Amino acid sequence: MMTIARGHADIIVAGSTGTRVHETRTCHSYLQDPIAQGNDESCGKCLPFDLNRKGMIIGEGAGALILESKEHAEARGATILGEVIGQAICTGWNADRSPDRAQAVTNAMATVCRDAGIQADEIQHINAHGLGSQQSDWDEAAGLAEFLGTSTEKIP
Repeated sequence: MMTIARGHADIIVAGSTGTRVHETRTCHSYLQDPIAQGNDESCGKCLPFDLNRKGMIIGEGAGALILESKEHAEARGATILGEVIGQAICTGWNADRSPDRAQAVTNAMATVCRDAGIQADEIQHINAHGLGSQQSDWDEAAGLAEFLGTSTEKIP
């Protein structure tokens, strides 16, 4: 995004792929957060933020976006589907190496809003990480609630 904002490129294809199916990655995932197990109807389903969530589901995924300047998109007659107005990344670790994922979510939200020049009550949508594990989902929800305060009730 910054490459385009700084005028170093008009258009960028940004993509990524990931797998947790490989045995080394599965082991790493299992050590980080529980993997959903069991034989009830919720097993095999990712249930982020659900009270009955059992853990994450092992799988693969990929995605790609075409990012371009507004001027470039308009010049080629593109239908503009959205605008990236801010970005942030924060670590989930404190200076003493203790984990604090809830604070990392709060910090990331504050940073992206500051970068975008907006307030928490102006956010219209949040696409949560939602692994489906008890601890990760709690940390994410706590971080969002800390940052958003009463705004959580109106954000889809």
